[in-house]
Amino acid sequence: MGMQCEQTLDRSEPRASCQRDGDGDSRHEETWIPYLPEDIWRHIHSLMPMDAAARAACLSHTFLNSWRCYPRLDLDPGTLCSKKTDEKHFRCRVDSILRNHSGIGLKILKLNLWLRKSYVPYLDSWLQAAVTPGIEELTLWLCEEYNFPCSVLSDGVRDSVRSLQLIFCTFRPKSELGLLRSLTRLSLCYVGGIGVPSFQLPCFGALGH
Repeated sequence: MGMQCEQTLDRSEPRASCQRDGDGDSRHEETWIPYLPEDIWRHIHSLMPMDAAARAACLSHTFLNSWRCYPRLDLDPGTLCSKKTDEKHFRCRVDSILRNHSGIGLKILKLNLWLRKSYVPYLDSWLQAAVTPGIEELTLWLCEEYNFPCSVLSDGVRDSVRSLQLIFCTFRPKSELGLLRSLTRLSLCYVGGIGVPSFQLPCFGALGH
């Protein structure tokens, strides 16, 4: 999925009620879209399914700007690739999505690796790019060989995350990991390395499931 898009806008007429939005290639027909405030376009974009939102960002500079603050990322080989076994294609898609997203405004991250060990070398960089202060829901279906980095749960993330679901990974929270202050839902499935019930971990406070 390429994101290098160009903009063709016509602001030569102050009274114009529409703006021209296209890819800057004169061989393609230009599309006129209503002029609306940026926050309204951003809201419209946020209501689209992720794949449709990503395609719209490739076609429109208006949507490309709002894509950088798109609130939900669902990264799953079953939805991003035509073939679930196309691991290289999935990796390239995830790289492109995260490279073009600023991390700002991201509220929900779902990452499903289908237990593929081949993705492990890329996981740290993906999580560092996507898990930013302000995120509220984390659902990570990883693989047993992956040691979930506690550094991802920074101060800002611990202040905002309300739901944390870890499936198939190793999780060894250190004593210096601070309290997840906003956490209301915790799910640890097939998670190794903890050694004690989750409700006994200081970082989860009195929360236990």
